[in-house]
Amino acid sequence: MSSVFLDTVGLIAIWDESDQWHSDALLAYQRIISSRLLPVTTTGIFLECGNAAALIVLIS
Repeated sequence: MSSVFLDTVGLIAIWDESDQWHSDALLAYQRIISSRLLPVTTTGIFLECGNAAALIVLIS
């Protein structure tokens, strides 16, 4: 099975509806899933996403 790497910017764009790239990122993710590609990432990427999410909450 082929895989595709998910980076911090892409994941945040998928999760954050106010992100300027949200629509494009969501479409790309849907294509990845429908193409049966295996999405992969790292623990570090998840940590960066968590940090970004925490900052959004703190700023709000």
